[in-house]
Amino acid sequence: MVKKNTEGLKKYHWKNNRPPKNLLTASYLKELGLKAVKPVGVIQVGISQLYNVRLYDINRVDSVEAEKGTILEEARLISNYIIDLQDYINQWD
Repeated sequence: MVKKNTEGLKKYHWKNNRPPKNLLTASYLKELGLKAVKPVGVIQVGISQLYNVRLYDINRVDSVEAEKGTILEEARLISNYIIDLQDYINQWD
């Protein structure tokens, strides 16, 4: 397995340091019709952190592109709405 260079990218873990909801994988972006451009972080995957999955910030123009601007704008609005809703719910915990 070839290790990809992840220097300068913020590292996350599934168990103790989960990434925020606005950071998505390239596969998920592709499902939304978006294109991954520049990663902003990685999440370490595997029992002994065997490999890293790159994460892209849907709210950053330099990280994600879309063929149609309206799709990206709608995705950003939805992402921001989810984050705001989670913050509101967390206030009551």
